[in-house]
Amino acid sequence: MPWTDLVMEADKNSDGGLSMDEIKSYENHTHMAGFFPFMLNHFDELDTNGDKQITMYEIKKGTMKMGMTDAEVSTGFTQGFVFAPK
Repeated sequence: MPWTDLVMEADKNSDGGLSMDEIKSYENHTHMAGFFPFMLNHFDELDTNGDKQITMYEIKKGTMKMGMTDAEVSTGFTQGFVFAPK
């Protein structure tokens, strides 16, 4: 599953951003081994405008800064991250 589809699925109120509550309550945590720990551990770093939500743009910009490709983010969210983001 592309990481963008996963983010849209987790965005329960469809406002274009993920709040910490949406991340914590995402039902597919058990099927998405890396999503919850990554988003929890990097929430403040990814929330560049400080609005307590992370948009796809912020995720893309943040993961690029960490040196990850879209494919690595998708794999990391679904299977768990096998490397430490920079």
